[in-house]
Amino acid sequence: ELAMETAIIMDLPRNEIENIRVAGLLHDIGKIEISGEILRKAAQLTTEERELIDSHTVKGAYILSSVGSVLKEVVPIVVAHHKYFVDTLDASDKDTKKIPLASRILAVADSFDAMTTDRPYRKGMPPWEALEEIVSNAGKQFDPEVVAAFKHVVTAKLERV
Repeated sequence: ELAMETAIIMDLPRNEIENIRVAGLLHDIGKIEISGEILRKAAQLTTEERELIDSHTVKGAYILSSVGSVLKEVVPIVVAHHKYFVDTLDASDKDTKKIPLASRILAVADSFDAMTTDRPYRKGMPPWEALEEIVSNAGKQFDPEVVAAFKHVVTAKLERV
């Protein structure tokens, strides 16, 4: 919902908004191939366990690709939704297109959800605090344009509460 609303604020085409909505629903589908014990582990993960969890994006893309062409535009979004914005910046050309805009949107919404949701190893933080964390990482972990739109979406939601 947050990713979709951010895409709407950014005035993206309707089909792109729909792809972001679907990717938001399915982005972690690759976790079905990872042990529940690891996913729910309250202690720090080993290097091997972290690598296994990190592989969920590729596993998810494989699962979604097996459905056929109906989700083909969602696959690249799912694959890149955990890549950092700063990793897209090549010193020579500053090309941010290496990570699809849809993935950059989903990364912000997914991080906000992760920060505000209780986990076995920690309590979720308040939405305003998570938003501050996201804003502080604009230009590093997150695309600044996406963060600005996301901030608008979340601020409007918080004002309604």
